[in-house]
Amino acid sequence: TNAPGRRRGWCLPSTMKGPNEPQPTSWSSELDALACGRDNDGQVHRLFCLSSGNVEQVDWLGYPESNFDHKVENPGQSWNALCVGSYTDFNLVRPPNTSYAPIAAGGGMAPTNSTSRTWENIWPNKPDVVFEGGNAGYEAATNSTLQLPELMLLSTSADFRRGAFVATCGTSPATALAARMAGQIIAEYPALWPETVRGLIVHSASWTPAMQKACAGGFKGKARGKALLRTVGYGVPSLRKALECASSRVTMLAQCELVPFRVEKEQVIFNEMHIHGLPWPATALAAHSDERFRLRVTLSYFVEPNPGNRG
Repeated sequence: TNAPGRRRGWCLPSTMKGPNEPQPTSWSSELDALACGRDNDGQVHRLFCLSSGNVEQVDWLGYPESNFDHKVENPGQSWNALCVGSYTDFNLVRPPNTSYAPIAAGGGMAPTNSTSRTWENIWPNKPDVVFEGGNAGYEAATNSTLQLPELMLLSTSADFRRGAFVATCGTSPATALAARMAGQIIAEYPALWPETVRGLIVHSASWTPAMQKACAGGFKGKARGKALLRTVGYGVPSLRKALECASSRVTMLAQCELVPFRVEKEQVIFNEMHIHGLPWPATALAAHSDERFRLRVTLSYFVEPNPGNRG
């Protein structure tokens, strides 16, 4: 109320257990509506960072297959929000817990990460990206798992009377880290649209070697890419890369509006399109004509919700 014009990124680390099918829900559709500004005639768009939901500890013994089977939870079906899963770089077990080994390898998918591996191809790939969500230990002698403080994230405690800090893990702290990155980008570049902020986060992401080994094992070609996208999204975002994309990296940012479809004689046909001329470094490319170059294109836009349908 005191600062209605302040730029914000929204963090929603709560999910609802249920069938978790890919079809939009009333919750995810409402978030899509708020993201595209349907409540204010499109004048104010909003960036939501959502948790993909957690695989419960009882299922960590089945890692990673249990993650492949555990579907992204409601409202992760949202098309406009940034759905956040979990990976981990924490793989060092300290005494006296040396009888435990980390469940996930460093750089790999976290034991808590939910996926969309079982969703049909017509639905979006979820999660969109992954952030640090902590790890857990596995003890072979007892065939059991345990949350170890050294494999978890440090956060402020809700029960502050017992202490200021607490160890936590899962897609909730991962979502908080995603919202923090969104806030850092907004603070650095306040003129960027929420769609552009989301696009920069995804654009800066990449898969780790551990992800490529574990999540795409046995797949080749397009099937390999699909397996990765439906497990860890586009990978781990880099704040440095995201900020440099809008400043010093060779990147073209285009924030545009168009009406892509129109109705003519009771038929929906294509309407408008944008054509962008790319500022190719022709001299540099000609000097390395035998090299292979990769061009990364990220399209980020908000759609109006259509609950129950794919349109």
